[in-house]
Amino acid sequence: MIAIMEQSEGALVAVQFSGELTAADYTDIWMPACEKAIEEHGKVRVLVYMDESFEGWETAVVWEDTKFGLKNLTHFEKIAVVGGAGWIGKVSGLVGNLIPGMTVRSFATGELDEAFDWIK
Repeated sequence: MIAIMEQSEGALVAVQFSGELTAADYTDIWMPACEKAIEEHGKVRVLVYMDESFEGWETAVVWEDTKFGLKNLTHFEKIAVVGGAGWIGKVSGLVGNLIPGMTVRSFATGELDEAFDWIK
């Protein structure tokens, strides 16, 4: 499940991932929120909080994320990844290093406040 967090405002899109992410969650909640912020602000900052109940995602989510990411590559300025398995933060950091103009940083589950301070 994906929920838009109340801290989302302006160019910041903050989302909470719980349980298992489905392709419908991604296309019905995540993508519209990002597209709206991109349309209004050009560049966006994203905070992804994977809470303790987060179990992962359907395979289709990877495909949707890849398509959306490639289409909007230059519109992401900063991405904070909070929680999740250790490998998720490492992969996120690698992606950030490969894309000019984008900064990605991972935070432990207990560092949500620090992540918000950094992303703003």
